[in-house]
Amino acid sequence: MLSDYPTIEYTRLQNSHAWKGALLTEDYVTRELVLGKAKITSSEINRLLVFCLTSVNNSTPLASIEFLVRQAWRYDVDDHGEVKRQQVLSGCIGGVYTYPENRGMGLAKIMVDLLIKKCRDENIIDPHGFIFLYSEIGEYYAKNGFKSHPIPLINIAPSIEKFDLKHTVELIKYHNFESYMNLHAAQFDKKMVQDVKTDKKSRVSVIPTSDLVDWFHLRAKYISNKLTAPNDKFDFVKSNYEQIVHHFDETKPEHFGLKLKNSNGEMTGFIIWTQDWKIEDHSSYYTVLKIVIVDGFDYNSTCIELLKAMQNHIIDCNENINKIVLWQSEINQDIVEFLSSNWTCKLGLENSSRSAILLSDEKDHNKLLEGNLVWKGNDKLPWF
Repeated sequence: MLSDYPTIEYTRLQNSHAWKGALLTEDYVTRELVLGKAKITSSEINRLLVFCLTSVNNSTPLASIEFLVRQAWRYDVDDHGEVKRQQVLSGCIGGVYTYPENRGMGLAKIMVDLLIKKCRDENIIDPHGFIFLYSEIGEYYAKNGFKSHPIPLINIAPSIEKFDLKHTVELIKYHNFESYMNLHAAQFDKKMVQDVKTDKKSRVSVIPTSDLVDWFHLRAKYISNKLTAPNDKFDFVKSNYEQIVHHFDETKPEHFGLKLKNSNGEMTGFIIWTQDWKIEDHSSYYTVLKIVIVDGFDYNSTCIELLKAMQNHIIDCNENINKIVLWQSEINQDIVEFLSSNWTCKLGLENSSRSAILLSDEKDHNKLLEGNLVWKGNDKLPWF
């Protein structure tokens, strides 16, 4: 595990060839340092670890990998038939990169296997926790024992004309999502307990918190800042997290979500998204992070109303947003059919981020393979 920043910086300079996107190489490296200051990557429990595979002979770096440790929930039925929730540590693999001159020797598989062993031997994750990832190279990680759970995408073309809405819409600024995600977490927890009680199948999921959302929005703000204000002299390296968040107050986009209120002033639901930019022309698109319908309100009609309100916001903000990306796991089949019949969209698209999971305990992993353990929250929110 790396602890000295110069070596970590070196690994990210290498990684930039694959993942810098619309950023310059040095800006990509700084972005990763900035994201490492977020709460989800720098607290005592939720933390980002960087590893490097080196030559035994001369310690030459050969490949690198990053591992984001996050708190998760696990639900099981006990001997008395009651559902018990326990907090466990999970880990998400990212930044797997073999340096070009070292390819063709199976180093990535060796590195992933060593990381998994280290996580188990040193209790980096819990014995009943799990490791997951989002593969950019198809089913490659099945060779490391992972079970693939791909989620198709839906691409929605922005509407030309605004929709008439039945609800009042209020936009939500970035880093103002804590109360909304707390509500979602409470509803999610209640639903998991009900489902486990019904079918007796265990379930695991990363705990859905606003820290996950804030990480995405910090990322989006940073990219936007570099594309629109390339001469900004702000010192991201020396500044702390709160200073960086404040610095981005005036950087567009200003809002990353919206909520609906009915005629009684009750919130019926909310939607959260993030923004990213294409390499070719710096046009941007929204990716939905979470759609939440408040318990007691109709799911289908509220979900459609949220998506309509999001479309209206795209028109209002007058930015070059060329699509909305939606992970199909975020909505039910009724909404899929509505989109297919009523909106201009592409459904069932292959997701380049193919999700996969490995349970730390072999018996648990067998339960997964047998269909007796379910991975919930397999969507964009815990992506890394």
